Amino acid sequence: MELTRFFYFILHFFSFIPMSNADAVYQEIVAILADVAECEVEDIKPDTNLPEELGLNSLMGLEVLVSLERKFKIKISESELARMTTAQDIYATVQKVLATEVAA
Repeated sequence: MELTRFFYFILHFFSFIPMSNADAVYQEIVAILADVAECEVEDIKPDTNLPEELGLNSLMGLEVLVSLERKFKIKISESELARMTTAQDIYATVQKVLATEVAA
């Protein structure tokens, strides 16, 4: 019984740790993907192949692109779209664009 309380305490304690900015960006990306793909957030892992596993097509990709640009107030070229096949790819692209715009 004491071990169960300990794990509950740890789980409860860590739920109050604020997310880092990187975590928040990734969570927003996954939320956008889930909305466009009409699936649950839990279905999307960093390495989920979006076209093959979730059925995202080019039109849906454009919808994701526009949503990302609006959410993060950035501009991503359409040529990047073909390279963004996983949530991790999208995250890396958004981070790169955000870093470039901050440096400019």
